[in-house]
Amino acid sequence: MGDSTNNIHYFRYEKTGNKVQRIRKVNGENIEEMVEETRKIYYTEKDVTSYSLENLGLSLPYTPGNKTTVHNYLIKFWQYFLGPEATMTYINYLSLSFNESIPHMSQEHMAEMMGISRVTLIKYLNKLEDYGFVMRFWAESKKKKGMNDSTRVKVRQTVPFLSEVELKQLPDWLLLQHNRFMEKLFESNDIMLPENNDHEDEIKKLHEKGRSRTPGTIEITAPLEVRINKKREELLLNRTPEDIRVWSEIEDFLKRSISAVTFGTWFKETFGFFEDNKLIVLAPVPFAAEWIDFHHSKQILNIFRALTNNDDAIICVTTAEKFL
Repeated sequence: MGDSTNNIHYFRYEKTGNKVQRIRKVNGENIEEMVEETRKIYYTEKDVTSYSLENLGLSLPYTPGNKTTVHNYLIKFWQYFLGPEATMTYINYLSLSFNESIPHMSQEHMAEMMGISRVTLIKYLNKLEDYGFVMRFWAESKKKKGMNDSTRVKVRQTVPFLSEVELKQLPDWLLLQHNRFMEKLFESNDIMLPENNDHEDEIKKLHEKGRSRTPGTIEITAPLEVRINKKREELLLNRTPEDIRVWSEIEDFLKRSISAVTFGTWFKETFGFFEDNKLIVLAPVPFAAEWIDFHHSKQILNIFRALTNNDDAIICVTTAEKFL
């Protein structure tokens, strides 16, 4: 028997070439049948980790136009709603839309390529269109009035975020995965310039070059990300007590209407203040501002108007960069 790690044995089933008699119950009756016999072949962890599937046949080289990149968000979270078949249909259309958003392939050929019927393909396209991944345009021949000449399928190139409604439909374990995914996405998009000696040396070199050409002191502008963070901190500290009170009440309303996961993901680092007749909602990064603006700006504005008795108030969801 093979080796084990952490009390786990690795094995695969292997057919012995023999057939044995088995009895299974069907509708309350015992049915005898002959089935292929298998045995377990055990492997060590090193066997498993070192084995490579790349040795099975000659591998195709990756060349421009022959590789389709799909965001993991689609596979991890949208597939729950689309199903594996519609997800694969989208990937097939996406693979054909390299350098163009409308691939030129008939539905008949697409269905045949996927090994499904045209009726089944249309069912998957209906679902994809419902969720905004594709949009179909039917065409008529100008020569033969009323004749349906062809159908064009416009393909979305980017993957949208799940809506609040959709997030509430995810199973708890998948919602937790979504929350972790979003936290990492925030981390990776909150880009800071690396603090290392090489980078500082390059700035010093640039400084010296400028000084050699122009007499006097050279003022070097701080990196954009540093200035954005400084402006954000300034706006946060300059809020009035009334700004803080009103935004706190808006947060209380939001916490009661959306999930804790969504609130923590999108509003944890977001704050608001108002200038004249405008509520400014300051998100930490641009894509968070876009998401809040699309999904919650109307709700936030209605809450703000109710709290301030100002039906003419307007809202602006943005980032600190706009105030530089």
